[in-house]
Amino acid sequence: MDDKQKFTLHFVMKERAHANTQDTSDIKYEGRIRSGASTCWISFPGKFAAGWDALVAELHGDSVACVFLSTPESGLGKHHTFEDGSCYCKDIYGERDFQTFGYLVKMKELDSDKLKREQEKAKLTNAVIVPANATPEMEEMCRQEAKRNWEMNGKRAAWGCQWFHVWKEKMHEAVEKKQTLRVVFFPGQKGQGKLMLRELKYRDLWDGVGCGGSQKCEIAYVEHMRAEHGSAWDYEEIDVTRFLEKEFPVHSTVDAKHGNRWRTGVLLMTVPSFDDDVVTRSAELKWIVQCKETQQIFVSRHIRHATEAIHNLLDTGRHDFLKKALQSAIPKGIQAELPYQTRLPHGTPSIAFNVKTDKIEIAQMLRDQVLSGELNLNMKQALAQDPHARSEIHVDQSEFLDSYDRSLQRLSKLTQHQEQKLKELKQLDNQNLHLAAPAGAGKTFLAVKYVLEKLQANPEGRVLYVSPCISLGLYFLRWLARWQAAETVESTRDAMKTLMRRVIMLQKPYEEFVFLSTQGDQILQTSTTPVSLNEKFFLAVFDEGHEVFSHCRNISEHVSSESTLLLSDTSQCSDMNVNINYPNIKCVALTEVVRSTKRIVRGAAAFQILSEEQQATSLGTDGPPLKSFLFQSADEITASGYKKEYSAFVMKAFSHAAQSYPNLCSFDNRIAILVPDDRFLESLKGPLQTELGHSFRHRSFRLVSFKESLSFLPTYSSETKDELIILDTVDRSRGHEALMVICVGLDEPIEGQGAKVDLLTRAKLYVGISRAQFMVMVVNCHVPGGWLEFLAKLEFKESKFQEASGRAEIRTNAAVETLKAFVMPNPSHVTVRESGHGADEPKHDKDTKPEKGQDLPEQTELKVLKSSVWDTIIDSKIANQIHHLRFDPRAEATTPAEADAKEDPEDQDDSEQVEADEAAAAKYANIAVAAREGDLAAVRGHLRRDRRCLDRLFEVLGTRGAALHWAAANDCTAVVAFLLAKGAAVDVVASGGLTPLHYTAYNGQVESAKLLLAAKASVDIKNNFGKTPLDFARDRGRTEIVNLMTGNA
Repeated sequence: MDDKQKFTLHFVMKERAHANTQDTSDIKYEGRIRSGASTCWISFPGKFAAGWDALVAELHGDSVACVFLSTPESGLGKHHTFEDGSCYCKDIYGERDFQTFGYLVKMKELDSDKLKREQEKAKLTNAVIVPANATPEMEEMCRQEAKRNWEMNGKRAAWGCQWFHVWKEKMHEAVEKKQTLRVVFFPGQKGQGKLMLRELKYRDLWDGVGCGGSQKCEIAYVEHMRAEHGSAWDYEEIDVTRFLEKEFPVHSTVDAKHGNRWRTGVLLMTVPSFDDDVVTRSAELKWIVQCKETQQIFVSRHIRHATEAIHNLLDTGRHDFLKKALQSAIPKGIQAELPYQTRLPHGTPSIAFNVKTDKIEIAQMLRDQVLSGELNLNMKQALAQDPHARSEIHVDQSEFLDSYDRSLQRLSKLTQHQEQKLKELKQLDNQNLHLAAPAGAGKTFLAVKYVLEKLQANPEGRVLYVSPCISLGLYFLRWLARWQAAETVESTRDAMKTLMRRVIMLQKPYEEFVFLSTQGDQILQTSTTPVSLNEKFFLAVFDEGHEVFSHCRNISEHVSSESTLLLSDTSQCSDMNVNINYPNIKCVALTEVVRSTKRIVRGAAAFQILSEEQQATSLGTDGPPLKSFLFQSADEITASGYKKEYSAFVMKAFSHAAQSYPNLCSFDNRIAILVPDDRFLESLKGPLQTELGHSFRHRSFRLVSFKESLSFLPTYSSETKDELIILDTVDRSRGHEALMVICVGLDEPIEGQGAKVDLLTRAKLYVGISRAQFMVMVVNCHVPGGWLEFLAKLEFKESKFQEASGRAEIRTNAAVETLKAFVMPNPSHVTVRESGHGADEPKHDKDTKPEKGQDLPEQTELKVLKSSVWDTIIDSKIANQIHHLRFDPRAEATTPAEADAKEDPEDQDDSEQVEADEAAAAKYANIAVAAREGDLAAVRGHLRRDRRCLDRLFEVLGTRGAALHWAAANDCTAVVAFLLAKGAAVDVVASGGLTPLHYTAYNGQVESAKLLLAAKASVDIKNNFGKTPLDFARDRGRTEIVNLMTGNA
């Protein structure tokens, strides 16, 4: 089997944000509502020019609410102004940069007449034309002029928002006349791309999915009115191909669907199945097409224009260029293959690249590049070197993650550490083996490889797989099948059926063997044979062995096997029961985490019960900070620990994930919501399902357990519309993983003195956090004296994560300090207490609660410390109430600037100064904008409001950066000095991997550079393209800054 696994990157065309006036420049259309019409067309994708012409010709006799205002008289460039001076732009577009809003128009080669018309339109919209032959200096001048125009126009859309007001009036008139409303979508994407009204401000309206940018605004408004006023606002969804039957003349080249594939061919004949003169009926046209590739003639019911932009990028001789561009954009260690043209499952044309790597840590780097948008940025810069690549492309995140998930479990290349440990297992073959590892270190990975080799060496023998729950067995079996399929000609589905006959399951309460079979795609379970019959196996695997033996310590007496493989979590188990059952067992330990990001490993470390020497390292990427949502509730807690606010705050976390990765179109099996127990789960499930349906009306989410999600044979079909979101207890999550995890309601008050609830709570928090691959969110009601209370006393510092600094932030012995004095000496209790598991029982069991004794130590002074791991959203009232922590894993700041930081004297300014600063701050949306303008009073005011904004990244003009970036970039030295004095991270990293020193070096701002260098700014940090501040200074001829930097290198 090839060690390298293949991942596929699909790049699709990015639609232009601003109105495409080039092809429809002479058309003005203000809609028309007919009194006798029964139908009204309310939204249409204008980029399909022939379809638009058919619509506005009105031969169909229907009403049309759609408008196109192409003249100043009709409203081009105008904004509908309300009494308070605002317009629709804020609500339907949000804040966008000047290029997105159409103030900068880059032209292709045009004849003089077309150029003249474009210049006339530019005058109406205050846009700036960049000629195709513009020099870099000329283009920069145009950019600056466009930026000024954008600012002078209130940072609103160049084309205006009057069109929306005119369209809305037509809409209301059609509804009053009780006409049937119809919306037209892109080919093959009916119903896709719709957004809620409140999402318009931050989502990418021009992502090319489903409908155009203006359509997304129209549909969102209609959906809002339908929710408010009911069925009068219902509408029908129509595919645009119904408008295009006359657009394709015989012998033209088209894209036609043949079975499940799209083929490029020549249109030979049109076979109408309805009257050509009636374009609004629902019947289909048929086309006879000859495939260009195979010359096969076939009948198609769905055709499109051949995609010119994709074809242009893949012209003869361009494949190598595109491959080189991608190779420069992806992490080193990944091999890119030549691109090819294909289509996504929903029909969108794409340029696909297969890429290969044999190292999991490099695959994770690629995953992070895709999710963060860094790959798009890198690819855009690489393609900018080609004058023919005028179209912008971006990677489809959902398709990549599907490919990533499938390929990752077939990645047979072990890390060097895993290779060594597998070698140790093989050297100890035919003995009882104990493979111990922290969560995410790859013990299942090694076990699958070990078991598969055993099965291949024993073609008739059977394996017993023992685990606390059947879902873990199904997960193990699926992984085993993928590897077997990779080594044979079998499909994964067939491999699973074969393995079901040879791998027998045993789950809690460990009394009957479970045999698996299939009925169609569904996996069935049959429990018939009592364990007491001592069926013979050549290998018994105990997964989550610490949990198995804590529940049933003598299970080994009823299992007959030639050898045993025990898998356990080093942070959760005691060796006592293992040694009792297998006194001569040989232990092999993994210590290197490969599943989770470095930040997740550090976040989970707070809840481990390992010494510093036993702490795991991580091969993963840095990843985003762990996000926590702590809230206060006056509602009385229920018997299950559930409060009614939980569903709303889980939705805040869910929305945070959606907003952080707006181009991730599917969360199917990518988010796991983990709760403490079944009672809590039942209380949350109904309200949460309702909230999901209300907040994401255009997506279909279904809450399922791990078991439900794995109870079907694997399939790569995307036929189902449901996105499965895991909702399960944290105990049933053991051994599983998910891209994103939301831990809900896991905290409990620390009782001390050996209370079992303390052990259980600590274990649940560790297990929940460590299930995540990439992103963790914690949602909890404030629990006074609880395990999570320390989060209220952390302040996130937004800078490039350094693992050494992250390790220094966490006292890894904190959990041990909280628990060690209370572990009971009775051996019958030791394992239960140390593992944090046991039989299901109420959290507060009076029979296990100890007598009153010495309380846990409490602090007399409580500081707010900075963290590069946790970012907490919390009501300030909660933080102000906390004066002591019963569990405090925080460590003091480690950098000299942090250690020497004193209480801000500005906080004690007189009231007049405070009021002045507050007034100044009110003029700017955030501290970054205030810093860019050099307004020191406003910066002080924003910092008073929220000290956490000091290093936070804000998006300004389409670029994310901290206040220090913007102050340094504009040489606002007073603000730079102030921010540094307040402890701003001097090497905070913004979009593109740029630090403040990068900006000063590029712009030649000597005084700001001196301040940054005096604060020990690094001259060697590389941006995403490998350039350091020193490189920038040298490349731009900034001699004085180069001399300053070389003295500080």
